[in-house]
Amino acid sequence: MKVSMPHALLTMGVSVVMLFIGLTLALMIMTIYLSRIIIEGFPTIDFIISSFIPLGPCGQGAYSFLIAGQNFQDAALGGGVLGSSSAGEVINLICLTAAFFVWCIGIWWLVMALVAIAHVRLKGHQIPFKLTFWGLVFPNAVQAIGTIQLSIALDARFFRVLGAIYGAVVIALWVVLAIPTMKQVLDGSIFHAPYLEDDLKEMAGVGIDGSSNGTMNGEAKRM
Repeated sequence: MKVSMPHALLTMGVSVVMLFIGLTLALMIMTIYLSRIIIEGFPTIDFIISSFIPLGPCGQGAYSFLIAGQNFQDAALGGGVLGSSSAGEVINLICLTAAFFVWCIGIWWLVMALVAIAHVRLKGHQIPFKLTFWGLVFPNAVQAIGTIQLSIALDARFFRVLGAIYGAVVIALWVVLAIPTMKQVLDGSIFHAPYLEDDLKEMAGVGIDGSSNGTMNGEAKRM
């Protein structure tokens, strides 16, 4: 099948622009999140799983950089806008460096998330299973995919073994989460969200302890 090179380059260019925009926003949010951890400490037990969320843009960003670099290198073989094959190799090398940089940030966030979990467990707190536990799958999955893609780009055995282990852990994690999820779906307990009930009570003018905010406001006005 004949490929239109101008259309291919346009598609790759738009993809890279979207990648830059997404990663820039993600890094800014990560900075805010890191400052929150430094000032306030790790998230509470109910939100401790959110510590893994930063892995998502890092793993996806690393994978996207690697694919973009390979695509530009393949496109350069036909000359055209990129001029020569050496230009494609340079772009591929830049994308590979950027991918490794973003992947390293993801590994750092993975370590931070594991430290947060260990911090909660060392305090003797139990982390109850909730629907939010599924937030573990996607961030770790894309980080594993980024690791595997790095092993392909670098032809490095270390990344190949690490990616295989990481991928196996993600699959095992999915199975471990699926079993209790099905049990709680059958008994309906997984749909119970106490924090939403509290918000609904506050919106209805009823305090969390059952008292009416409207009555309290009326008494305050009379006083």
